[in-house]
Amino acid sequence: MTLMAMILGTWKFTKAAEICKAYRCSNQTREGVCAESTADTVVLNPSTCGDKEECFFSGNETGQCAPKIDRNFPSLYYPGYNCRYEKKPGICAFGGKYCNKYGMCEGGSLDDICQRHADCHYGFYCNPFGFCVPSKEEGEACTQNEECIRGYGCFRKCIKYLSLETDEQVIPEFNRKVFSQLGNEKMCESGWYNRTTGRCFSGVKSLQKGKICSTDLDCPTTVEDIFAQCKCGFSVKGQKYCDIEGDDDEWQEVLEAFGKYANTTRESCHPAEGLGECFFNNDFKKWKCLELKARLYVYFIDQPDCYDDIKVQHPIFAEYLHYCKG
Repeated sequence: MTLMAMILGTWKFTKAAEICKAYRCSNQTREGVCAESTADTVVLNPSTCGDKEECFFSGNETGQCAPKIDRNFPSLYYPGYNCRYEKKPGICAFGGKYCNKYGMCEGGSLDDICQRHADCHYGFYCNPFGFCVPSKEEGEACTQNEECIRGYGCFRKCIKYLSLETDEQVIPEFNRKVFSQLGNEKMCESGWYNRTTGRCFSGVKSLQKGKICSTDLDCPTTVEDIFAQCKCGFSVKGQKYCDIEGDDDEWQEVLEAFGKYANTTRESCHPAEGLGECFFNNDFKKWKCLELKARLYVYFIDQPDCYDDIKVQHPIFAEYLHYCKG
């Protein structure tokens, strides 16, 4: 699913009233219970869980300490990636699936047989006849992102990320629900599009971001009849707050970081990896960290004292902690 703040179709004009609960910290919960829920309060006690346990809770449920699920975010080594110093068996996941004498994962070159794009060395893709052929350049006709050189997406032709201007078509007029899942919004200069029209759209800021609200109607934006979401977080006040939108500073920082990531990985990363980590790339981690901060914006407002401990234990923050650590 594409990010809420980056696609117009995810915005909701109104929704049923949601009651938020106030979150507070205490060490006086039952053994093994990390969150006790009452009619209007959630009492958090992260200290009751061990280092290898996590605490999942929602506003309406009691949180129990449970064994922590392994949520590693492994990097896959694609053909052409440096495997010289990586001794794990099977680290080269595609192509020849071995580390060659040059210290790179082996992949197919021109006219080598392949079953998928990832079997070919970067700079090539697997054509419908099962052969590795050179990646397509800007403006060449395509059917999949993986056919294009790194840093480009496919909508009928290879298009550079963040290059389409407002009102340019970025998804077809039919079956938009399917095409909206492909990350096409990143071809738009603004970073998002209007799902109703399938065209790039820009200029929406939340006029009351971070302000207390009751419904979406309390969260106007710079575009008439479009409202930011009014959302519950983990607030000590038990209030809802207006979320941010695509043209707010937080999402603009995400956009800038994505642009840097897309540019710096163009010559060294495999198109089949999509918008992935690209061999422990620091620009990727910065982009993902900023993206997660923007997505979780409301959860950081008026947080309780034990919030840092809760972030370590609640699964909703697992990805955030992974990319934002340090």
